[in-house]
Amino acid sequence: MKQPILIASNNQDKSQELSAISALFGLQAVNYQTVAATKFQFPEETLDYGQNAQQKAEFIWQQLQQSYPVLGDDSGIHLDFLPNRFNEATKREFAKSSQNHVTYLLQLLEEAPLERRGITMVTHLVLRNYRGIYHATGYLTGHVALQAMGTGGFDLDRIVISTGFQQTLAQLSPMVRMRLGHRYQAMTHLIQQMR
Repeated sequence: MKQPILIASNNQDKSQELSAISALFGLQAVNYQTVAATKFQFPEETLDYGQNAQQKAEFIWQQLQQSYPVLGDDSGIHLDFLPNRFNEATKREFAKSSQNHVTYLLQLLEEAPLERRGITMVTHLVLRNYRGIYHATGYLTGHVALQAMGTGGFDLDRIVISTGFQQTLAQLSPMVRMRLGHRYQAMTHLIQQMR
């Protein structure tokens, strides 16, 4: 059996999503803690998606003595109404509020006109293995709904409506939601590079 790819993240929801996406490409990906049997504290993040993703991958690659391929990820959102907030500082922006992400974002966009509720979700993936480093990016564009709808998916899926759709991501089937997602798009580009 081929070695699994280790996901360099302490976010279990993100790890589950990346594992499910990897399986669609015939790859086995598991959270690094499956092998390490411990939880590492990752180095401080920068304000650069690609650098953060690579830093995570390199960190676990070194911690586990280069014995497994490692996948690092960094994600964020860009909002039309608030162009100078979130972006590469998305994690820090959400950390400012004690509210859940959905409530916080809906409040920030309360005064936004319908035509300014656009959102772009972005993911940078970096795979580190014995051959080197592979870097890919994926995007999902759409707009933020006026209220949360649906029960599927994670986090912002209940308020993001992908371009060309009428329903939130949380209202779509798991397979449709996954294939529309920014992480799926990034993985597609990553696999293309590795072939």
